[in-house]
Amino acid sequence: MTFLYVLLLLLGVFWLYRRFPPQVTVVRKHAHLTGLGQEVEVQLHITVNALLPCRLDLLDEAPRTLILSHLLQWSGLVWGKHEQVIVSAVRPNKRGMFIWEGLNVRCTDPLGLFSRTLNVKVSSELVVYPQSHPLLMPELLRPLLLDGKRSPTLGMEDVSSLRGIRPYQTGDPLNRVHWKHTARWGTLMVREWEFMTTSHLHIHLHSDVSEVFTEHGVVLASSLIMEAMHSGLTVSVSGNGEISPPLPEEALLFLARYHPDPEKTTLPEVPQGSNVILISRTAPLELMEAALHARGRAAKVTLLVLPEGFYLAPGETGRKMWAKPPDEVQDLERRAGILMEAGIHVVVLRGNESILQIAEVH
Repeated sequence: MTFLYVLLLLLGVFWLYRRFPPQVTVVRKHAHLTGLGQEVEVQLHITVNALLPCRLDLLDEAPRTLILSHLLQWSGLVWGKHEQVIVSAVRPNKRGMFIWEGLNVRCTDPLGLFSRTLNVKVSSELVVYPQSHPLLMPELLRPLLLDGKRSPTLGMEDVSSLRGIRPYQTGDPLNRVHWKHTARWGTLMVREWEFMTTSHLHIHLHSDVSEVFTEHGVVLASSLIMEAMHSGLTVSVSGNGEISPPLPEEALLFLARYHPDPEKTTLPEVPQGSNVILISRTAPLELMEAALHARGRAAKVTLLVLPEGFYLAPGETGRKMWAKPPDEVQDLERRAGILMEAGIHVVVLRGNESILQIAEVH
């Protein structure tokens, strides 16, 4: 009989814990946008209402590409209302848009006889901007970013176009001093550059199916966007037949979500008078035709080809190239003169060439 009473008591306790589970709510707080490799603080605000004493074990697992500094976990015995805040930090190691889904909470009675798992609905989104790096000697890259129209006073100085030599004036940087003319005339003489008017910059990523090329192309596009933004230019970016609004922030957001679709290779209509940079790995004939079509609206078009799928970022050493460029790239180089006559500048960067090779485009 005693055994029956104990059994009935256990069944009653089990029924109570099944009938009145603790109410658990979780709010996850973190920044919505961040850059690749940048650490973001994450806070979990946990609220528990437990009619019966129980022990809770909570673990919030981040998406695989988001690395937590320490686990978001908590365990404790609660009865009544309890609030808890857990703080950690997450560092993304891949660009993209990540949905951080809900979590499970394990609930047991104080003796550990009965347990159940509660599914807590909580969802948050983290958009990771692509990596970018400062471009060394950015003044050499300005001919690529600008439309090339010269102005005597307005715009940005173009160090590739020397206007003349004049006497030193208070406030002139010392790196402009022309020492040969200074020695000749016996007074400080400085170089005076031409100005180039700015324009809208548009970057297009061709849908070449290669993970290495995609990531390097996105990083290159991101770096050019950052440099253009620092130079006061408006920027847009396109890919997969879509185009971003003409804002640097929207362009970076587009790159964060970009994944190439080989079925969508159309170049959208570029903004009138913009400077267009086409980034591709193979530069197929359809892209060259699109470049010629875009030339009718654009102030300048540059076809930037990465045949090895990657390029050298500042500080990287070159790779040895044992093979010739692919046949399509050699064919492109033979057509470079014809494309130049049509107003299309062609730049081919292999894995043993620096990003500063772009500076050769004027």
